[in-house]
Amino acid sequence: MTIADDCTPKDCLEIVSAEIGENAILLSKNLPKDNDTQEELAKKYAKIERYINQIRDYAKEGLKARRYGSDSVAVILTTSAKHRDLQDFSEEEKSTQVTITGPDGKSFQADMECLDRACKLAEDPATVRKILGEGE
Repeated sequence: MTIADDCTPKDCLEIVSAEIGENAILLSKNLPKDNDTQEELAKKYAKIERYINQIRDYAKEGLKARRYGSDSVAVILTTSAKHRDLQDFSEEEKSTQVTITGPDGKSFQADMECLDRACKLAEDPATVRKILGEGE
């Protein structure tokens, strides 16, 4: 298991962000200088390799967490966008009043049952023609 597998995407991204930042700071503190001896350079290059590898590994975890987060959000958005029949709502939800304001500024209140009836009427071409005064 990895960090991305063991915690939420948000928590994983916070962890990897901190680790990547810490390793970037350590990397910058160990950059070679013109006056470094060969022994100092050898030590610095070994440290630099370790820091870069850790940044790479944490970046992979961050990308995996980002993918998990995007996938879970996509599922939630897709599920919430599905049409729900009126019987899928609780009685409390059905009786919730909403105010609808038209482009003419007129407002009216409706509940879920009223909206459900309106949707069913709108799906019937004969009813729509009748409402629009175009005959039966």
